[in-house]
Amino acid sequence: MSYSVEKIMRIYDDNNGTYLEIRQNPDFPDSALELHTNCDKENEAWYGKINLTLNKDHALALAKALTEMSETLE
Repeated sequence: MSYSVEKIMRIYDDNNGTYLEIRQNPDFPDSALELHTNCDKENEAWYGKINLTLNKDHALALAKALTEMSETLE
């Protein structure tokens, strides 16, 4: 018998209930993440259809860029 654990995080917009989901990539759970709208019609209407796969280095670079750019906003 075998078991596995999958971690999923959601970033909710509390005003309208939509969210972006970050999870391990189902095809490469040990080496890639996936940012997506989870095939949810409301999420896709708000954010557009997103299904972005990132390796660890790419994900860390994206997080850094988002943080730095966010800090420039008022």
